[in-house]
Amino acid sequence: MKSLAKELLVDLMHFYSVSGEELSISMFLYDTLYEWGLPVRKEFISRGSYNIIVNDCDSPTLVIASHIDTIKILSLPKVENEYISGTGSVDAKASVVAMLLALKLIENLPKNVSFVFFSDEEDKGGGSEYYLIRHRPKYALVMEPTELKVCFAGYGALEGTIYVRGERMHPAISHRYSSRNTVFKSMDILLSLRKKFSEQNIPFTVFAMSCGSEDEYSTPELCQIHFDLGIPPEKRARDLFKLLLRLSSELDFEFIVKEYSDPFETNDSYIHDVFSIAYERTFKHKMVTSIMPSWTDANNLASYGSKPVVFGPGSLEVSHSYSEKIFLNEIIAASQFVMNLLFAFNETHPP
Repeated sequence: MKSLAKELLVDLMHFYSVSGEELSISMFLYDTLYEWGLPVRKEFISRGSYNIIVNDCDSPTLVIASHIDTIKILSLPKVENEYISGTGSVDAKASVVAMLLALKLIENLPKNVSFVFFSDEEDKGGGSEYYLIRHRPKYALVMEPTELKVCFAGYGALEGTIYVRGERMHPAISHRYSSRNTVFKSMDILLSLRKKFSEQNIPFTVFAMSCGSEDEYSTPELCQIHFDLGIPPEKRARDLFKLLLRLSSELDFEFIVKEYSDPFETNDSYIHDVFSIAYERTFKHKMVTSIMPSWTDANNLASYGSKPVVFGPGSLEVSHSYSEKIFLNEIIAASQFVMNLLFAFNETHPP
């Protein structure tokens, strides 16, 4: 099983699959699944992007899904003894391989269960949005890096850009006018925002800044700060937006929002029990749970009435980084969990 997992992941890692350019990897997946004799179809999203669906039906009781796209390439694939590294190895091609292994090894796929490989998760979530136009799954397993912990809840997000305006000044005298020095003003605003959101246990981070140029030797008129605001399950995107709007007036900055999504929380005793059964059969101990700290396709599924759970191999700690890597044993464990989940669904009767 390890050799097959290694072969499949190495194959997938050789495909360029940045969001919006998943055509080659989706066609490869289709060919692979078709050769295995599985009922597979392509779902067109846009030029260059397809979802690949196994056992397609409009209202599956359970959909098992992950995504085939990645961020831009930071590191090329490298194979070591027990792990494979490179962009997309963890997020989320390891999960894709876990799904493929389950599909390869399971003898009878339940008629009410679909497997879906989404495109365009990293950019706009367009793959799952398009799937949900005509599909209404009752339950969903969304496979993402969770360190093999089961997440019945996940954060939403406000993502956007903060604009801080000041004055162009000679650096030698700009320290005298901190309220007009755009860089100092930006630093003060960020410290205030971190403090205010931290007091409410709301994650606030900055992942990029654009602020001036050393060639001009003057303070800039404008700083742009790209931020991500995590929304915990007990809060809502609209409330955080209103809070940010109030803070922008108090602290003197402007902003625009590029991503707006509510968190999700699946409180369903049936799905909790089924996941617990599958987990204990796989790992031989009680189910370990967590909360997914990042937006995933589960947020889209929840917004359309599905009851999603997030689980998968690998860690977000290395995702989207130069050190992204996955251990093959984690993929195999995730695949065994998927198979045990299918067995548990067969044995029980969803309400």
